[in-house]
Amino acid sequence: MKTLGGFRAFLLVAALLLLLRFGLNYLRVPGALAGTLSVLLTVIFVAVPIFAIFVAAADRWSAVRAYAMLALGVSAQALSIALLRTVFHEKSGALPNLLDAIGQTGLMFWTLGLGALLGVFLRDKNLLLPISIFLAGFDAFVIFSPVSPTRRLMESRPEVLSSIAAKVPSVAPTGDGLAVVGPGAYIGPADFIFIGMFFVALHKFGMRAKDTLLWLIPALIGYLGIVLFFGNVRLGPIQLGMLPALVPIGLTVLIVNAREFTMTGQEKVLTWIVAVISLGLAVSGILLARKAPASPAAPETPVGVPANPGSPNSPAPGGQGLPDTPSPRG
Repeated sequence: MKTLGGFRAFLLVAALLLLLRFGLNYLRVPGALAGTLSVLLTVIFVAVPIFAIFVAAADRWSAVRAYAMLALGVSAQALSIALLRTVFHEKSGALPNLLDAIGQTGLMFWTLGLGALLGVFLRDKNLLLPISIFLAGFDAFVIFSPVSPTRRLMESRPEVLSSIAAKVPSVAPTGDGLAVVGPGAYIGPADFIFIGMFFVALHKFGMRAKDTLLWLIPALIGYLGIVLFFGNVRLGPIQLGMLPALVPIGLTVLIVNAREFTMTGQEKVLTWIVAVISLGLAVSGILLARKAPASPAAPETPVGVPANPGSPNSPAPGGQGLPDTPSPRG
């Protein structure tokens, strides 16, 4: 791809997603279509942002450009959140809906900028191997462990995390034969940050970026599908509504690009050490979750991909309330 060509494509996709998010607030469909449209929206709002990051990552990035993207995106999302909370008090309406869509677009910008910045600073493709392994274990610890600061924030102030996460829309019946669109799941910013970092690095080092994209999108769609359809199921201490997305992200990068890594003996030893640490983090997170007393209700806003909707009783975008049940899981 030519320089800036991919970035122009990113801007176009971001603009189209902004318009789609805004328009979905006013969508009313027959209730029988809720499940089908929820699946369609999940595919769109997972696959399209990842594709946009992929094409933008193919451009020639510099630290200055990455910082500019980071600053622009953070400013847009922070201003949007501030206005929605202080001026509009989380109410619905045309302007609040537009501000919410702008904030979500700002999220795309700053996560791409930060991810690109990390990718720019990577000097050796072999570093992707231990980074991928460590992130998977660390993310599992953060999500599963009841003592992690992120998990505690999820349980005590779920609205904070849901306000900065990417919203994957879902369609829910209203009880009058129609269905409206509301948040169905949340994708944590860290997931998009590291997707951006991986794609920038894969392009920079001439690795299998396109193949990674083709495997990553269905992997994450399937992962999010587990959350949406089986989010209330528990496997021991693990609730399927709270799964660490950096696990499939890191595994996809590693498996697809396995032949690209040529490591020295010392690098292999260090990578194995990182793998042991990562496994230890994941296992300790699960064991701590197992020992923790069961909470009366699952956290409303899990982090990382994916997460269940915040409150099923919260008003849907456009001002129409959703029913007193979670988003449709089938």
